[in-house]
Amino acid sequence: MNRFEQHRDVIGLARSTMPPRCDGEPLFREPWHARIFAVMVALVKGHKLEWIEFQERLAKDLKEHQSADVKLTSEDVDLQYFDCWLRAAEETLATSGFVDEREVAHQIEAIKASIDEIRQSQIAHNH
Repeated sequence: MNRFEQHRDVIGLARSTMPPRCDGEPLFREPWHARIFAVMVALVKGHKLEWIEFQERLAKDLKEHQSADVKLTSEDVDLQYFDCWLRAAEETLATSGFVDEREVAHQIEAIKASIDEIRQSQIAHNH
């Protein structure tokens, strides 16, 4: 099985376990939302992680980032939720030994540098 087929199978697993949204909107607004969900579901189903570990981290992160006095759009709420979801997943994966926090930080910095290069290139191109 090649890498694409493995990825497709994990996404299929995520789709088969996702609860439907009542408003007809897609459950995941961004592809990375579905991918990280699929990774977590696969690890839980494979008995590599305990779902409760992740749930506790997510609940804590959501509580820390909730603000009653800020009015958010539904899209902002979704994005805030998935930011918390990603942090909880990252912490769970790191503490379980699936990812190295230094490598994650390195990848984040590499992505930020790429974004900065693209922006600078666009600015230079537009002037």
